[in-house]
Amino acid sequence: MSKIIVVDDEVAITTHLEVSLTLMGCEVVGRASSGEEAVDMARRLGPDLILMDIVMPGKMDGIKASEKIKAELDIPVIFMTAHGDDKFIKRAKKVEPFGYIIKPFQEKELKAAIEVALYRKDMERKLRESEKRYRAVIDNAIEAIISVDGRGNIVAWNPAAETIFGYSADESLGKPVTFIMPERFRKSHKKGLKQVISTGKLKIIGKTVEIAGLRKDGSEFPFELSLASWKTGEGIFFTAIIRDITERKKMEEEIKKKMDSLEKFNKFAVGRELRMKELKERIKELEARLEDK
Repeated sequence: MSKIIVVDDEVAITTHLEVSLTLMGCEVVGRASSGEEAVDMARRLGPDLILMDIVMPGKMDGIKASEKIKAELDIPVIFMTAHGDDKFIKRAKKVEPFGYIIKPFQEKELKAAIEVALYRKDMERKLRESEKRYRAVIDNAIEAIISVDGRGNIVAWNPAAETIFGYSADESLGKPVTFIMPERFRKSHKKGLKQVISTGKLKIIGKTVEIAGLRKDGSEFPFELSLASWKTGEGIFFTAIIRDITERKKMEEEIKKKMDSLEKFNKFAVGRELRMKELKERIKELEARLEDK
């Protein structure tokens, strides 16, 4: 059952609304007649929704009260008013209400506005929870995770990226991603970005490639890159998962050196064995000649 506060300076309206809302299956937990009273009641009762009249007596009208409630409590508000002129609507929009209904209104309009507002609030809550989980994964990842927009500017930079590249998020966000690339790769990157913007295709999407990165201290290092693209109403974005493979490359180099040394030793051993075989055969030939004599 949704808990609602009704705010209006006309008792007849708040009484009628309480009856209507009760029949809809809602619980009216409070009735207020001024903006100040509405803010205090919202703090104490923590409702799911507030039906707020805009024009009320006192220093705080419905819009000002809603601004305070939104800033402090993040409780959704539906405005009710008999004033539909641009002045009130312009002020009301700044508060980003969850609904706006003009008096007198039908009960079905009220019900629809409430259902939409509560649904929107629930979706926003779920989205925030999802974003928190996503942020927790990103922030605790051991790989650098970097996102760039369609212009090639960095829009996301996690703690692992700070560790790997040496730049803080403040130093990186908004900058072209080319600033962490060695000079020799920057031209091809810009060319590839233009191509994917115009065609929507990028050869390395979904693949893992090896490339070199540039740290803040100017040193280069090898990393493994996995790239994905995604679109929103704001355009196309790219997210890269980057793994520093410096240690792996060192190990591979050590293994290669040992394999080369082993190969050289084997060649030497084989050659020595062949020479020993040839020597033994020569000795046998000499012995055979001596016997003949």
